[in-house]
Amino acid sequence: MVAPPDVRPGSPAASCPFTRAVELVRDPCTFLVLQEAVVHNASRFEEFLLIPGMDAGILESRLDVLLRFGVLCREPDGSPDYRLTPEGMRLVIILRALGDWGERLTPAPAGPEHPM
Repeated sequence: MVAPPDVRPGSPAASCPFTRAVELVRDPCTFLVLQEAVVHNASRFEEFLLIPGMDAGILESRLDVLLRFGVLCREPDGSPDYRLTPEGMRLVIILRALGDWGERLTPAPAGPEHPM
């Protein structure tokens, strides 16, 4: 088993699937990358880099984690594109449910609805 970046292998947190899952996606940049992939069909590094405030180093790190855990994949033909895997699509379903739950508990002020 590979632990997410902030969970030390062998630590008590490493044995908890919930903790491992949260550590994998807790960074706001991860949510933004997934949102761009789903809502705006972003698939290239340069497209993800257009996210306001996104830093190239942070983006590279988050994409690496999403690739390592099978949320995203690269095309086998060597294309620079990133694609959501079936596992990534399952994660999107979970994130949408989490967003719906959050909206019921903490409604946003009036304004545009969140796209994901």
